[in-house]
Amino acid sequence: MHRELDEAVATAYGWPADLADDEILKRLLDLNLARAAAQVATR
Repeated sequence: MHRELDEAVATAYGWPADLADDEILKRLLDLNLARAAAQVATR
């Protein structure tokens, strides 16, 4: 199931399906930080 979830996330974000777990987490964190910064900037 973990592999299927990783593949679904990769597809949703347009990323390669063969990313390592660490790279997936890094990319998700980067997206989260960018969205948080955008929220702060609009306040």
